[in-house]
Amino acid sequence: MIKKLKYIFIGLFFLFYNCTGLNYESSLYLNENTQNLSKGQLKRLKDYFNGSFYNYLTEAKGVGSPMYFLINSKGDKSVLIACEDISSSSNCSVGVRLYQTINKYNKKFNDSFKILAKDNYILLGNKKYLIERKKIINLEKNLNLNIQNDNSKNEYFDVIIDKRSDPNDSGYL
Repeated sequence: MIKKLKYIFIGLFFLFYNCTGLNYESSLYLNENTQNLSKGQLKRLKDYFNGSFYNYLTEAKGVGSPMYFLINSKGDKSVLIACEDISSSSNCSVGVRLYQTINKYNKKFNDSFKILAKDNYILLGNKKYLIERKKIINLEKNLNLNIQNDNSKNEYFDVIIDKRSDPNDSGYL
């Protein structure tokens, strides 16, 4: 009887672990120590950290709290996820929509988008680098970013999270 309970408990643990996506989350981040980045994407990354960026959805200068900066493997396509609340990104919740957004762009471009930045951190090679305002100017010198000329067309995408949105909403952005 105790053996059966033990197996049931182990089975439920693995079921819960796989359903929550905890094992998948680490695969969303860049595991490489270096990331390719075009000059246009470097400028956009700096704008992301400044909290003032061009919003390609509204085709106007956007202001918001940065949440995530996704980049593809070549470094010429990015997705900027920001909270509409300029005071703090903690007033917005991405929830499961982060995974859905990454999946959407992976399928759309048959490429691999990964999280390069989260909030005020750059994530490279399983390391987390806090980006302070004074470090934004020399971002490429302080980190292992392989800056390339803009030979291919840069593509920019935005996802703005409404601070009043339900974090449990599983709808696509």
